[in-house]
Amino acid sequence: MTEVERLVRGGSELGALAASVDGVGLYEARGWTRWQGPLCALTPDGRTEGDASRVYVLATPETPIALDPTIPLVCDWRRGSLW
Repeated sequence: MTEVERLVRGGSELGALAASVDGVGLYEARGWTRWQGPLCALTPDGRTEGDASRVYVLATPETPIALDPTIPLVCDWRRGSLW
C-alpha cells in the first residue's frame, strides 16, 4: 500500500478503490476515507449510477477542493469493475 499511495500522491488529484470486507480496516488505518455519496460512471451509453458500499478515496496535495465524501463521485468508464 505504501507504493500505491506514493503513486497516487505523486501523480493524481485523488485515488479511489473498492475495498473487500477484509480490506476495510487496512484502508481506514492508512487514512483512506470511505465514500458515502453516490457513485457514477461516464460510460459510452451515458452516465450510470453505482454502489458506493465500500469505495475509499485518498486525497492528495493536488486535490483541488476540500474533500466532501457525500457528493457524487464520477469515474471514467472502462471494461471490468469500475471501482
